[in-house]
Amino acid sequence: MKSGKNGEVEQILIGGLLGDGAVYKRSKNTAYYSEVHSIKQRGYTSWKNVRLGKLLRTKTRIYNQYEKQQMKYYKKISIHSKSLPELVPYRNLFYPFGKKVVTKDILNRVNELGLTVWYCDDGSYHFTQKVVRLMTDSFSYNEQVIIKKWFKEKWKLKCAISKRKTGSFYLNFNVSESEKFLNIIKDYMPHPMIYKLGHLWDGNNIKIKAALRKDSLLKKKHYIENKERILRRQKEYRNNEDVKKRERIVKQIYYQKNKERILERCKRYQERQKESITRREKEYRNKNAARISERKKLYYVENREKILKRQSDYNKKSEIKERKKLYDKERYLRRGVTNTVRKKT
Repeated sequence: MKSGKNGEVEQILIGGLLGDGAVYKRSKNTAYYSEVHSIKQRGYTSWKNVRLGKLLRTKTRIYNQYEKQQMKYYKKISIHSKSLPELVPYRNLFYPFGKKVVTKDILNRVNELGLTVWYCDDGSYHFTQKVVRLMTDSFSYNEQVIIKKWFKEKWKLKCAISKRKTGSFYLNFNVSESEKFLNIIKDYMPHPMIYKLGHLWDGNNIKIKAALRKDSLLKKKHYIENKERILRRQKEYRNNEDVKKRERIVKQIYYQKNKERILERCKRYQERQKESITRREKEYRNKNAARISERKKLYYVENREKILKRQSDYNKKSEIKERKKLYDKERYLRRGVTNTVRKKT
């Protein structure tokens, strides 16, 4: 089933079936398409109805649905088609064993428009983290792996499979991959759902700023309420030997990459704060003299061989030998002058 140059109807249908849509069999030779949305997505449902209506003779219906968990009624809008023989192949494709599945053959039929419809149905944009998520909870873990590989092969997009506490899975794109994902679908996005483009749509700027402010306030509140526990967990984490080793490696790599800039900044800081640094060092030594002495002794005991070897290597250097001879000569001359003065007195 195709309509238009790029098979618009087929792409909307396949994207919808990967998302919120479903195909039900009325008889052996006919099936009908149906999907349900919140009334807030009335514009999006109308957009679909206009494009599917010509071939599938779809209609929309608004009704109240009772949700047991929330114990209240919610206004819904549904779209459903007539029973048609043209929809039977889609039923057989997506429901080979009576339950909706996703296969590589199905995914290979999806183009930019189909991906856009899938995202409009099941995707979400996180305004503070600026990441895209695809709520593929209805599919098994093996199917998630198939989808993940398909994104990598066809769209050059990397995503991670995340698990919920309930046991279901969904796909998570990081910031850079989310940017690429949104750029692929932005030209096909229906206007009623343009807010799902996140930071790519200027109309979301106020919403993003508000979300960032709210997130910052929540983090501050959480830190104040749980300060002791957070600091204790941080301390335990940093005392872990594997973490210490990893941090040392990261610091070494960073230092090697930015050595000149770091040394230049240190030099400028020491020049500006010379007096303050000297004063603080003196105060610290006076305050912790016993502890410093104890640490030096302990370090010497633990590293005696290494220290002596370094000293020996250092003293063997030709420039050090010359400096030592010069120092001994000056010292001998000073001692001779001192002895002469003492004899005279």
